[in-house]
Order: sequence, then C-alpha cells, then structure tokens
Amino acid sequence: MSQRNRLPASPVALFHRTQAHHLEQLTDQEFWHYAEEIAASKANRKAMPGASPTAVHLECETVRGRIIVELASLYEIGTTPAHFTHLPASPSWMAGITAWHGEPIAVVDLAAFLAQCQADVQENRPLLIAKKQDITIGLYITMIGNSLELPPTQIQPLSEKSTSKLRHCAAAVHGQYQGALIVDIPVILTVIADQLQVNNFI
Repeated sequence: MSQRNRLPASPVALFHRTQAHHLEQLTDQEFWHYAEEIAASKANRKAMPGASPTAVHLECETVRGRIIVELASLYEIGTTPAHFTHLPASPSWMAGITAWHGEPIAVVDLAAFLAQCQADVQENRPLLIAKKQDITIGLYITMIGNSLELPPTQIQPLSEKSTSKLRHCAAAVHGQYQGALIVDIPVILTVIADQLQVNNFI
C-alpha cells in the first residue's frame, strides 16, 4: 500500500474533516479493509461496559438528493454493469437483474424507489449491496460522499409533505440530517423485497 493510501491508525480518524479526501484515495480493497476495522472497533465498544458505540454513516448522492445510510448495514459496494436483464411488468424503480458473484440479484434505483418513479441507472456507478437472510439486492446510487457521525440533536423529523411522499416506506426513513434522508437499509430492504415477492420477481 502506498504512503498516500495508508489507512488511519485509529477509527477515530474516520471523523476527521479530511475524511472525504482520504476515502477518495482508497482502492476498493483498502476501503473494505478500513470498513472492517471500523466494524471491529464498533463491536469492541459494545463489549465494553459503559461504552457508547457510535455508528459510522455514509453519505450517498442520488439524482434526487442525498441519502445517508449506516456503513455497517452494507454487505459490499460494487459498480453497476453495462447491461441488465429486464423483466416484463417489473416495478418502474427496478432496473433489472444482474449477476453478483454468480448470483442473480435485483437492482433497484434507491432514489426512484423512494420517489416511486422510473429508474435511471447508468453504468459504472456505485451499487450498494444489501443482504438479509437469503435476499440480496443491489441499491443504485450516483456517487459515494463523506463518511460522518450523526449528532442526535441535529437529526430532524421529516416534514408532513415528505412523510406523505414516503408513506410506502415511512418506517425505513428515520428523519433527515442537513437535508439528507436517513435511510435504514435493513428496513428498506425488507420493504423492497416484500414488494418484489408479491409480484414474484425474487
């Protein structure tokens, strides 16, 4: 590993102001090694009496605004392929089916699902792999942004208008931070899977 890409000695550095620049310099392998260190640190804090674990979150850009997810809730981050297998009568927010480690998975435009509109997926963009029991789904976003800590006092409830627009997945959105929706990945995965299973797409 080069000096430029050397990982911080402590997970505390994840919250440094230069973290966005640091993440940009990491290769995929280095990024996930870093994420594993953070997850291990989080587990250690939970095991310590009186510890107050802090979740690491990831800011994601979409065509419809920013979304924040908990890093530990992601199984992997991949990239969107050049082509998808499109299924007849699939939901508008579903881009199609692709192969992930030899396994067919549904690819969903996360912003389109939240807005219940047409998916707009481009090649070689980040794909958040979410896995729960025997269900794996790829969530499309346009760009990965900063990692951050969410100060509880700065998390705002959704407006009445936003709550109405997100009523199909209200349980999966925990509020907003500086204008970005805070999305619970395990819950959104369950909601998406339920809708796809109803129509026999997974």
